[in-house]
Amino acid sequence: MNNQEGITVQTARSRAPVGVETMKNAPSETSVLLVDDLTMIREGLRNMFLSRKGIQVVGEEADIKKGMRMASQLHPSIVIMGVSGPEMDCTASIREMVASLPGTRVIVILRSLRRDFLEDILRSGASAYLAKDSPFDELERALQTVLRGQTYITPLIAGVVIDGYITQQTGQTVSHSLTDREVEVLKAICEGESMREIASRLEVSVKTVETHRRRMMEKLKFFNVADLIKYAIREGITSV
Repeated sequence: MNNQEGITVQTARSRAPVGVETMKNAPSETSVLLVDDLTMIREGLRNMFLSRKGIQVVGEEADIKKGMRMASQLHPSIVIMGVSGPEMDCTASIREMVASLPGTRVIVILRSLRRDFLEDILRSGASAYLAKDSPFDELERALQTVLRGQTYITPLIAGVVIDGYITQQTGQTVSHSLTDREVEVLKAICEGESMREIASRLEVSVKTVETHRRRMMEKLKFFNVADLIKYAIREGITSV
């Protein structure tokens, strides 16, 4: 989930894992269906579950619609679904899956943390919400929480939603606003441009770009570039 950056993968066809028994032969196990358009994420999750007793991956699918059909056939205990953003109309798909399969719990892994998208997806009826940067051990915690009949939301997503709620209630923004030039520099940083490349494109000195970066970190009270990038994703400045 958090180690797929910068890797281009091919979309895979539907498949059931080789050598995995059906739920009919192992009724005491928690059955898991993986739905994600990134092959490496599905493989990473499958390999993680191979070493976990009591959990069985019963199928994989790259497409959400096809994943819904597979879920209706397999009736898994858990569906782990990767979600890219609102353009996939995933909220409606999750609602439909939850309504049609009352015994199945959905865990979503979100790549976009845009506030408006989060507010929509949290109404989908899923049982757990994780971010693409969430570590594997947090997925395990979410899985156990869901199996107890409770809902799990990663703190990163909860923080974005709470910030939005505070803003709506008080009319005050939680973070300091950035200038247009600072936003431009931040987008370039998120896209992987170096300080020299940004300076050349904006026709300013490297020192000026570094000053913009430093001022953004001071305004937002961040101590590293990683926090700046997470902020940009949360605020919809970038979808990287």
